[in-house]
Amino acid sequence: MIDSADVSQVFNKDLVTRVSEQARMRKIAKYVNAEIMYVTQPGGSIELLEHFVAVSKVDKAVVLAIRGTYSLSGLQIDAAAYNKPFLGGVGVAHSGMAERTDFLWDHAKDTILEALKNNPGYDFIISGHSLGAGTSALLALQLNYDAFFAKHGDELLKHVKVKCFAFAPPPVFVQTDNTKITVLKVKDAIANTSAFIHENDCVLFMSIDAVRRLANMMTLVGAKTVCKPVRRLLMAADQIKIPQDVVDIAVSGSTYMLPAVNDAQRLATPAPYVVWMRNFDVDDNDLPQFDAMLCRPHLDSILKGTNDLSILLHRSMISDHMNPMYERAVNSVLEQIVKHKKPGYVFPV
Repeated sequence: MIDSADVSQVFNKDLVTRVSEQARMRKIAKYVNAEIMYVTQPGGSIELLEHFVAVSKVDKAVVLAIRGTYSLSGLQIDAAAYNKPFLGGVGVAHSGMAERTDFLWDHAKDTILEALKNNPGYDFIISGHSLGAGTSALLALQLNYDAFFAKHGDELLKHVKVKCFAFAPPPVFVQTDNTKITVLKVKDAIANTSAFIHENDCVLFMSIDAVRRLANMMTLVGAKTVCKPVRRLLMAADQIKIPQDVVDIAVSGSTYMLPAVNDAQRLATPAPYVVWMRNFDVDDNDLPQFDAMLCRPHLDSILKGTNDLSILLHRSMISDHMNPMYERAVNSVLEQIVKHKKPGYVFPV
């Protein structure tokens, strides 16, 4: 995102603003305070997601950073949202992201292994935003489930830990094999994944199942008002009060369960929890301050998870998804924990 294109266009005319790969790497390295091993060329690809590999001396880790949706090719991957078997049939995953996860790992694996061998004792961190976050979470799940580094056979790699930081991850995985040993193995595989959601970002809830529930809720609301077209327009314009039975349907949309559909199971974020960051105040410089709440990503016994929630139609549902919003919120939470010694997390009563 820092330097997404090496040619700018104005009125369909190319401007001579080509930037060398070395200059782009220096720019990114300065921002993330790490040595960049390589960065993919800008422009977007339907097969290979844009990413870079870096070595962080601060974190003692080799880092794979994967960019989110920023092109038409990215939207095509997002739209390929039906499910396919994953982890050898242990569960199902978002088909578009699962396929790109495998392709990206095949592309970046050799560089990552070389960097880890050259830096003994370093861990492997995968991070991404949006489409990149979904891919990051799937790759971390796959590597940990398969114990890739422990089984690699190289003494320098067998103790490498895989950690994942997923910002604005879409729902990408659900376990379908619920035998006790498999449940525990998947639980261990996602233990080092941290997922984050900012304010009213809608992406964490965007799955085929959630879209079906939203459509069902709209159908039910429509059925309540179809015989009253004028009143419906007045309600939409906030000119008359909306009847309570219509309100009840709208706010309880997620409770209208639909029968399961093949290849459209209810996906979730493969993480032990989701950190939901919410603005609660402003500081002395009039900058927003954020609290963070830990949420279940999926159903636990009878307790709902974030994937049970409906898609919230809100005026900020897209703007709250943007990268700078996440960076601002994470920095605010970190500042309160480290600098001001305030509690980092608050829980609902």
